[in-house]
Amino acid sequence: MAKHSIEPHFEIGEKGRVICQDHDKYFHFIDPNKSYFDEQFLDVELTCKSCHHYINDECYFSKSRIDKIARKLRCYKCHFCGRKIERMFSVMQKLYYQEKYNVQLALICCSCCESFARGNFSQESKRKIYSYSILFFFNIYSVWIVYFILMLFGINLFLLISYLVPILYINCILFDRVKNLIFGIKYAKKLE
Repeated sequence: MAKHSIEPHFEIGEKGRVICQDHDKYFHFIDPNKSYFDEQFLDVELTCKSCHHYINDECYFSKSRIDKIARKLRCYKCHFCGRKIERMFSVMQKLYYQEKYNVQLALICCSCCESFARGNFSQESKRKIYSYSILFFFNIYSVWIVYFILMLFGINLFLLISYLVPILYINCILFDRVKNLIFGIKYAKKLE
């Protein structure tokens, strides 16, 4: 039976990444001399599954629980922008502080964390809302243009529908992102 005696300690790295200080590869994660190639693949390595505490099942989080969290990782979303959280340590930090200290941390992606650190989260979010809104209206405009062109040449309705379905899908994604960013701005103001 595993002891689960290792208490994780988390820190936020330069690029807004949550890093476990008790991980075997901790010094590799924070090494300032990493090559560009290493830096690009660091996100893949930021997981409990490569740590000997996970392998020996001696971490605060049991091996089975870590596996369960890893399977459901795509279900977690950033509270500020709605993006899916792709890094396990972000979720682990939130769960650890929630269970150990009864502190409710907001789940945050690296991009939002960086913009908070720079002090321009609200401006960046508004810029993204503006960009997504322009794309949304451009897509609607392009549907009308394609519709008129198809009607002008007498091409069947199937082509319009085959063009319309992906545009509607993209617009649903854009609308969801705008909604999440507006909610994130309100949420950030409430935390201030």
